Amino acid sequence: MKIKMERRKFFAEMRKLGFKKSAMQLTRTALSYSNEAGVRVTVPKWHETTFMITGGGVTYSGIFHLRGSGVNWGIQVDLEKLGIGSMLEVCLGLCNGTIEMGGA
Repeated sequence: MKIKMERRKFFAEMRKLGFKKSAMQLTRTALSYSNEAGVRVTVPKWHETTFMITGGGVTYSGIFHLRGSGVNWGIQVDLEKLGIGSMLEVCLGLCNGTIEMGGA
């Protein structure tokens, strides 16, 4: 069984990649981090089955959802197929280039 990444570790890893808490938050129910290239990552505060990556002209932008979460739009992510324990790890992998996935 894979150990899920905790939010605290996720945001620490994002800071190592050059992301920082955005001056403008998209909503009060999520945290947004951005980098100097204009890439913004938004993660809801109370659940970890979805995240959004926008801006910066990257190929991995979009709204990502856990496959089987009941959402029929956005980019579906199959954690078992990727061999990853959580959606936060998927987000981190997209941002650091270790995972490639369709998007915009």
